Amino acid sequence: MEILKKFQRKMAGLSSEQAAQETLLLLKSRFAHHYRYAKNLIINPEITTEKLLQEINLGKTLDILTYFKKRDNIKLYPGFNRLLETSELYKDNFPESEREIISKANDICEHKFAFLGRKLEYKEEIDWSYDPTTDYHWPKIHYSKISTISDKPGTDIKIPWELARLQHFVTLGQAYHLTKNEKYAVEFCSQLLSFAKENPVEIGIHWLCAMEVALRAISLTLAFYFFRSSENFNQEILLTLLKLLFSHANHIENNLEYSLQVTSNHYLSDLIGLLFIGIVFPEFRQSKKWVDFALSELLKEMDKQVYPDGADWESSIGYHALVLEIFLYAFLLCKENKIAIEDRYWNKLEKMFEFVRAYLKPDAKAPLIGDCDSGRVIIWQTRQANDHSYLLPIAAVLFQQENFKLLGSAQEESIWIFGYFGWDTLENLPLTEMPSSVIFPNAGIYLLRDKDLYMVVDVGDIGINGKGSHAHNDLLSFELFYREKTFFVDPGSYVYTSDAKARNLFRSTAFHNTVMVDNTEINEIYPGQLFTLGSQAKPKINRWTSTLEYDFLDVEHNAYERLSQPVIHQRQIQFNKVLACWLITDILRGSGEHLFSFFFNFDENLSVEIIEKTKILIIDETNNLSLILVPLESKGLKTEIVERWVSKGYGEKTKSWGVVYNLKASAPEKRRFLIAPCSSEDISGIDDLIEQIEQWQV
Repeated sequence: MEILKKFQRKMAGLSSEQAAQETLLLLKSRFAHHYRYAKNLIINPEITTEKLLQEINLGKTLDILTYFKKRDNIKLYPGFNRLLETSELYKDNFPESEREIISKANDICEHKFAFLGRKLEYKEEIDWSYDPTTDYHWPKIHYSKISTISDKPGTDIKIPWELARLQHFVTLGQAYHLTKNEKYAVEFCSQLLSFAKENPVEIGIHWLCAMEVALRAISLTLAFYFFRSSENFNQEILLTLLKLLFSHANHIENNLEYSLQVTSNHYLSDLIGLLFIGIVFPEFRQSKKWVDFALSELLKEMDKQVYPDGADWESSIGYHALVLEIFLYAFLLCKENKIAIEDRYWNKLEKMFEFVRAYLKPDAKAPLIGDCDSGRVIIWQTRQANDHSYLLPIAAVLFQQENFKLLGSAQEESIWIFGYFGWDTLENLPLTEMPSSVIFPNAGIYLLRDKDLYMVVDVGDIGINGKGSHAHNDLLSFELFYREKTFFVDPGSYVYTSDAKARNLFRSTAFHNTVMVDNTEINEIYPGQLFTLGSQAKPKINRWTSTLEYDFLDVEHNAYERLSQPVIHQRQIQFNKVLACWLITDILRGSGEHLFSFFFNFDENLSVEIIEKTKILIIDETNNLSLILVPLESKGLKTEIVERWVSKGYGEKTKSWGVVYNLKASAPEKRRFLIAPCSSEDISGIDDLIEQIEQWQV
């Protein structure tokens, strides 16, 4: 019965014809996996040297190594095309980052890795299917017979997947060009041969997800340019690399993560992987086909997956950044190789950057709305997952627009991508001011801003045609940044398949700054479905006004209409820019007695005190700042400080605190909450502010 319900949810919203087509796609995919499994038993899918040379169109070229080492007709990115100059520029301007890269590269040479909240160390050879953090070996069988969820608690397939993306080859390549030390080239060659040997085509977890194969293909392509000048880059290395790339392209093409109803960052990753291989290695006879298909589909998907206001449709800030990177690196690669893309797609890419500019907080960090798996297309510089600041200098150079220059200077990524051109461009652009209040109605993201005062409110649906793969139960929730610190926070996502309980906790209503009625989730969380939310809640914008003195937002949703005694949650937020305070009014329309739970969750490293039974003082001792949360109608409220967690990157969490106000009352009900600057010595002064609030009119 549960399988039938799951199938019905998958087909929801499709016409009978579309449902039939979707069913055929599912059956075709299942059959294809079984076919490849059976074929693998009979015919070894490994690419032989003879087969490879047949697939490469080099005419009468005899010295294949010299050809690939010397060819210069294919471009990557301006800074990458002049690695000698770019490396010198980098050393001159980012000495600390240079030392960090070299240190990380030395760790990589010792087979020490740190990512996704874990540290991995392999004593001798890297075992690509082994997770030393949980002492678990993933099976080396045909990929179609492997589940992404291990039977060992706490084991996360994303850990070995992240390692096998081989994005650390970029770090080795950077260190090689910054130091001219051949040990980094030797290590690259050793790991390349090891990976190829230990991961034969279609065997093991590293062929299970086409997205992982595609991102690895990009890493291999970049590694080719980083290391082809090395004396250690010999014919064996070249042939191994080309065989991997060819088998990767074939595998991606045969395992595209496509659906009529739902496509996401996975399908986009598949496409950019094909595009990279096809453009950078036109010698493959199928390259033109890969490029034509991948680019055509990427543009179709941009029309589909990116809203007119520039936001990605997955209802996740983290995945917006990843999707932006996919289009950015794809478009730049096409531009460098004289492949035309219509202006309207470049314009939409610019809108994607404008969304980033708007949602970055005054400290240049991104809010934690929706899922985040810390994914990047290319890791030029290790950053915290919610640090999206590197995107703005790239946009400033790419579009020659000063409104993207918020940070004052170039960042590491813009140098590796654009080289001296990027550096000079940013130096000559004037510094722009902080963004003001702005809305993104398609995404349902509202930014209430004034200098170092910032609130982001999520009033959007769950995304992806109602599937909610990476959305949370955060409707009408918000993050609030005051002066130098985030005070009210979205908790992030922490993990996916390794801990189902934690996964659902971090995307629950209670972990967001919103209201729960009768302990009912805003959207249903289905057992065992970690990448699906119900689509019960429909938001409605009643009013939005923004002036120099205040912002006012009035919005509601109908999630609790499904209760036996239905309730509508309406929330009004007034941001007074003159007094630097926020008034939140929750109106609960309906009938009958209910349990109303008002949740407020605070960032890490904050102290929380209850004052006069219901007032909450939130203190940032580091920056000597504090805010007070005051229920203006406190009758009947039961106040409880609760333990919370904040995850600012996949696999990472730190302890924090929250408060829940519980109220048993009959609907309709109205409660107001004031958030304002206040220290423990000024508690009495808050009464004067409350008197002023009673006179506010918007």
